[in-house]
Amino acid sequence: MREVTRYDLNEDVATGELFISPVPKSMEGGYVSYEDYAALQQKLDAVLAEMLVVEAIHDECVFVTDEDYEACPKNVKKIIRSLAVMQIPATDALLNAVRAEAIEQAAEKAPWLYGDQMGRSVEAIPKEQLIKWASRLRAATLRNIEEKSRG
Repeated sequence: MREVTRYDLNEDVATGELFISPVPKSMEGGYVSYEDYAALQQKLDAVLAEMLVVEAIHDECVFVTDEDYEACPKNVKKIIRSLAVMQIPATDALLNAVRAEAIEQAAEKAPWLYGDQMGRSVEAIPKEQLIKWASRLRAATLRNIEEKSRG
């Protein structure tokens, strides 16, 4: 998978001209190129679309009637049982990581971007609560992955 290059807005002190330049991989820049963002979004959308299909199949298996289940061949019963109890911790982890990152970005960027423009003071945005929420999402994901790997 291709790395996403991060950029930061800089100012030439001699001329006052603003320019965007890449930052080292060890640092987080505030910007990415639209092409990098669009490529990642396209991949994420594809994964989510696939997961919707898997989820729909799972839901169908959960609601198979006893009569229909008993009428199935043995190998189909095995598939239905597997799908009915299927867990998808990697997908849950990905989605929770995306959610947590969005929450953290909101906590960091919202006061700077929106503060007084939304009629609220910067102090009115509960940064600490957002950071705790993101931490809880990540912790829940780790617990789920550990439980699934044991069971």
